[in-house]
Amino acid sequence: GYFELNGTTYSADLDGKYLVVQDNSDSNAIAAWSWSGGDYTLDTAVATQAEIDTYAFVHHVREWGQIHAPEVGMVTEKLTARVNRSDLPCNAYYDGRINMQDPEGSCNDTGENADIVYHEWGHGFHYYSVQTGGVDGSVGEGAGDVVSILQTGDPVLARYFYTNGSGIRELD
Repeated sequence: GYFELNGTTYSADLDGKYLVVQDNSDSNAIAAWSWSGGDYTLDTAVATQAEIDTYAFVHHVREWGQIHAPEVGMVTEKLTARVNRSDLPCNAYYDGRINMQDPEGSCNDTGENADIVYHEWGHGFHYYSVQTGGVDGSVGEGAGDVVSILQTGDPVLARYFYTNGSGIRELD
């Protein structure tokens, strides 16, 4: 949105009511930007593309959750997304937080791939949706895949996951 502010120095971070994005390449682990007067644009001059994309993608999939299951904890509770992780070669995972790796070897940055963000959010959605019993890992993979494909309409999960442009798997 557009905000008109008076003063000389302002700062902001990607920390809202339902999501905080933490950047592991930042020494403080939370992205923060400062600017003085004039127009301000959140872009790659002040944030990583993974921070910006993950923030947008999580809000997009959360809107879907609000429509279809507004009572599920993944929709109602605050989520942490950690991007630019260097300890996750060609991977991402959900452990109560969404964890996204930075580009490494044959893999692109998972925080910049909507399908991967949607998939990992889907793991949390599955976790919070279980009414009795436990979370089954294979069912969770399917749940993550379904959430992703419902967002994109693309049967190829995570096109451009690999630097050669290929995805992880085909869901059709």
